Amino acid sequence: MKKQLIITIGRESGSGGHEVAKQLSEAFRIPFYDKEKIQQLVAKETGYELELVKKMDEKPVSRLFSRRFDDFSTSVPEHVARKTFEIVQTMAKEGKSFVLVGRCGEYILRDNPNMVSFFINGKKEAKIKRLIETEGCDAHEAAGLMKQRDAVRKTYHNYYCDTKWGDSRGYDLVINSSVLGIEKSVKVLTNFVEEFMEG
Repeated sequence: MKKQLIITIGRESGSGGHEVAKQLSEAFRIPFYDKEKIQQLVAKETGYELELVKKMDEKPVSRLFSRRFDDFSTSVPEHVARKTFEIVQTMAKEGKSFVLVGRCGEYILRDNPNMVSFFINGKKEAKIKRLIETEGCDAHEAAGLMKQRDAVRKTYHNYYCDTKWGDSRGYDLVINSSVLGIEKSVKVLTNFVEEFMEG
């Protein structure tokens, strides 16, 4: 039985991946970290204003306005990303258990034997319906929001990782939440994690 458990969740916009992650954290009684919580930690450790961290987070690095010297970069977005990864890796090295949404978790913690990674996707119609419900927008706005968010996540992930965002080869399990719905998808993943913990 593993003493540490780290669950990383990558997800498409509208797939319900954030909700899946929250339910898994509750099921296993371990802390939950999403973008907002990690941004707060980054702001605290860097001294940057929280609003600046939010503005620079998940932003593509401009080659024109940044300079790199060995492992040091003058790019604020890159500094925020590197500090994000450092915080997550430190928590893992300290033996903490947690659920992490996004943040390239499955890649930056790939060498940790106590980490299990999932990617949540879904059918377009189902994802649009969920965004209409959660964001209070119409179908056209939901489709645009979904496309924009996924483009940002893909660009961010693929810039910092050797694996591709959403590619099944980069995760332990990819699940379409539209097939079973959120609750049953959580049950499937819970069973997977329980088996993983026994290994």
